[in-house]
Amino acid sequence: MKNTRKVALLLALVSLVSSPLGNAHSYLTSSNPKAGSVMTKLPQQIKLSFNENLLVIKDTKPNSISVTCASGAAIRQGEVVVSKNSLSVAISSKDRVSGKLNVSYRAVSADGHPITGKFTFSVK
Repeated sequence: MKNTRKVALLLALVSLVSSPLGNAHSYLTSSNPKAGSVMTKLPQQIKLSFNENLLVIKDTKPNSISVTCASGAAIRQGEVVVSKNSLSVAISSKDRVSGKLNVSYRAVSADGHPITGKFTFSVK
């Protein structure tokens, strides 16, 4: 009887350790503007939200957002700001911007795991 309990306990522990939740990392939960959205004008900022807080390391910049036109030309942007689980950057352009814009990001979650991704939105 004791061995059966030990085996059951061992199997329960193994299933917990090897479960997908035990290996989960942060992920993007929302963006503003939303991926695939169509805007009437260039937004003033890009804001990304994640399912857990992001890492801030003094004197380094592990988190970034890049915004480019379809041609690859960069849209002017300010300093990337990290606030708990969100990452944002102010953007602007001297010229009228239209067409598809590409957003690429790199964020480092509190567990130290880098998260990268990209999406597009359009300005008509």
